[in-house]
This record gives sequence, structure tokens and C-alpha cells, in this order.
Amino acid sequence: MCPFKDCKQENSPFMNPVDLQEHLGLKHRINIYNIEHVVPFIEKYLNYWIDKIEKSNNKVENFGNKIKNTNIYSIPSKNYQKEDFSIRQELQREKLNEMLMIQDGERKDTNKPRKCLFCKKVVNERINYFQHMFTEHNFNIGLPDNIVNIDEFLYILQTKLNSLQCLYCEKVFKSNAVLRKHMRKKKHFKINSKNHIYDKFYIINYLEPGKNWENFVNDKYESDEEKDDEWDDWDDEVENEPTMCLFDEYVANSIEEALNHMKKEHNFDFYEIQKSYGLDFYQCIMLINYIRRQTSLLKCFSCLETFENMDDLSSHLKEKNHYTSIPSKDTENSWNDVKYMLPTYDDDPLLHGFDEFFDDLEDTEQKDISTQYVTAEKLSIDDKLKEKQMAEKNKKKQQQQNNE
Repeated sequence: MCPFKDCKQENSPFMNPVDLQEHLGLKHRINIYNIEHVVPFIEKYLNYWIDKIEKSNNKVENFGNKIKNTNIYSIPSKNYQKEDFSIRQELQREKLNEMLMIQDGERKDTNKPRKCLFCKKVVNERINYFQHMFTEHNFNIGLPDNIVNIDEFLYILQTKLNSLQCLYCEKVFKSNAVLRKHMRKKKHFKINSKNHIYDKFYIINYLEPGKNWENFVNDKYESDEEKDDEWDDWDDEVENEPTMCLFDEYVANSIEEALNHMKKEHNFDFYEIQKSYGLDFYQCIMLINYIRRQTSLLKCFSCLETFENMDDLSSHLKEKNHYTSIPSKDTENSWNDVKYMLPTYDDDPLLHGFDEFFDDLEDTEQKDISTQYVTAEKLSIDDKLKEKQMAEKNKKKQQQQNNE
């Protein structure tokens, strides 16, 4: 719905940001800079700026720059870019925390029965549910643990199928039989990654505004070169959350304390490592999750040697100076893998602790990672599902051999 109180727009809501942007321009002389970046929290974001505009007697020109050859103003203007950046960051963190809480509740709800989209089988646990659709029907939605608001997600998919609509190309067919034949022949057992209606169901979309599993865009303001280091940090609740060290069982009282502990005790200065290796936002996430994963398995993250206990692992890391020996991201089974976008530990505070690093970088080259990381094809299936599938095949093979 249009957020302007006096707008006479029809009661039907806008289904995508393009339509909303067009309405705001035609009716209210407003263009929101990178509106696709604020979709997850668009209502609160628009209310913030429109409240300011209405309090100024609708003087849009006070808050935006006029677009050439139009009477439309692009918000925010240069004077309000810092404020706009702060409110976007605040709302994004708020939405991310909300989605992580919802996802955590869904993961714990392991006994909810769900009927397969393509057959009559009912499956209880969500990971088994998506595994069934992948193995039996070759239906691929990406990593199951990346999905949030699963019931709404499945409702949309079921509604499309009930309407005889292909999930991938979104063509409508005359009968269910024709639809099934089309999807099998064209191998369209996947969702349309260009349909932004699905963006809100992938937790990766909430990690940073405008970044998602299909397309990564350059979201720098024109005045990024002029930014100083006075942007708002994480709120106190997030900053003071207990945070575990990457290399031992020490739990600090805050993110900052954990980072300082690793720097002092293990010579692991995450800030310097980020700069030295030129890590972008997503590579930082993957490296943290990779190290967490290997440590939880009592493995050296650098050489992958396995140990009997944490003390032996710690001694090895220290003696071999492996605390700061970061493996190449180009090697086989590297940490630079999309599977490490998902946290090893749910709600890991350390994943929020490096965001401010990027405010201090002036000339760091941000690589085009759209082809490296996350597309619907690359998000094929969790390693655990692959292992389980292989185990089931081996079990069936063994049973056949025993019967013979």
C-alpha cells in the first residue's frame, strides 16, 4: 500500500518494488535510491522518510536531488545520505534478527507433517521433506537450511501448481498432465530465481541489503569516497552478546572482546587478515563459518589435520603458526564455498562483528561475486543430504548383495 496518508491509490497492494517506485514517482514526485535494497523492510523505511516529508509540508525537494528533465526527486539527497545509510543498516539488522529467530523456531519444529508438492507422500522433518522432493522428483530449491518462513514459501509454490503454472518459466498450461510433462521435459523442477517474490524466503537475502543468492549489485552511494568512520555501529544488545572464540572454548562478553582475545592470545587479527587478503563481505562470512566448522570437528583449519581433543589442536595451531595461515581460496574443498554462507552455529554473533570494517576501507576492490557464489544451480543441496543419499544407496546395494 502507498504509505502517504492522503493518497487515493486503490486498495490493492503493490506486488513488486518496480510498481511501487513508479507510483511514488508519478503521484508523489519521489524516487527511492536503490529501492530493491530495502524490500525486506520497505514499509518501515518508507514511513521513516515520508513522515519527515509530511512534517515539512510535503516539500520533497528538501530531502532529494531533482532528476534531470523531470519533477521527481531522488531520495536521499547528498546531505541525508549518512542518515539514510544508518536507517537502512538499523532496519536491516532488525529484520535479519527477526528472520533468524523465525528460522531457529522452524528448525526446532521437527514433527510438522508436510505433503509433497508432487506426490501424496507426507514427510515430517523439513530436511527430509526437501530431500524427498530432491531425490524423488529432482526438485531443487537450494540449501534447505537457507529457507525461512517455509510454510508461506510452500503455499506460494502449491498455489502456482494448482493454477497449472510452471514454477520455473511460469507459463500456464491447460491441464495438470500437460504441466507435468512440460516440467519433466524441460527439467523445470526448480523455482524462477528472477522472480523476486522468492527473495524473502532465503535467509542470505537478509545478510546485507540488496545482496541475494541470484544477483549481487554495486550499492555504493555516489559519495562513498567521502564517507568517514562515523556510521552507527551495531546496537548495544548485539555488541554485548556472548561470543565464542574461533579456536578454543573461551566465551567473551561481547564481539569486540572476542576479537581482542583472538588477537592477543592467538595472534589472529581479523581486521588485518581481512585487509591483507582483500576479503569482501561474503568471504568474511564464509571464512568465519569455515574455521568454526573445522574447530568443531577438532581439525586444523589450515592443514585439516585431526586431533583427539581441543588442547592438542591448540598446541598444533600454535607450534605450526597456523592461527594466521589462511588456506588459499582457490584450492579444492576451500573455505571459499557457498555452503559456508550458512552459520556453523545458529545466531553466531561474530558474523556481525566485522561489518564496520568495510566503512574504513577507501579503495578496497569489491569483486564481482555473482558467478562465484550463489545461483539457484549452485545452491543444489547440503553436503549432509548428499552423504545421507549416498549412505542410503550403499545400504540398498548391500541389501541386494546379501539377498543374492
